[in-house]
Amino acid sequence: DVPGTFLGEFVYLKEHNQTVPPRQTFAVSAGRGGLAVNAVRLEVMANHGSQDYTCVYGIGVYGTPQPDL
Repeated sequence: DVPGTFLGEFVYLKEHNQTVPPRQTFAVSAGRGGLAVNAVRLEVMANHGSQDYTCVYGIGVYGTPQPDL
């Protein structure tokens, strides 16, 4: 297991409608604001399809670039 800082736990809602778009965003808790990182790890805890794999079509991480960590 790689050491790191837990940024949050989020649930992707698979039912898309006018209030839940297919592209969903999740904010990091306010207590972690300003945290500089050089990598982000995504861990899928449950899947609504195959038990062998999970399809992730894209992930974006947004913030302000910092000097070399």
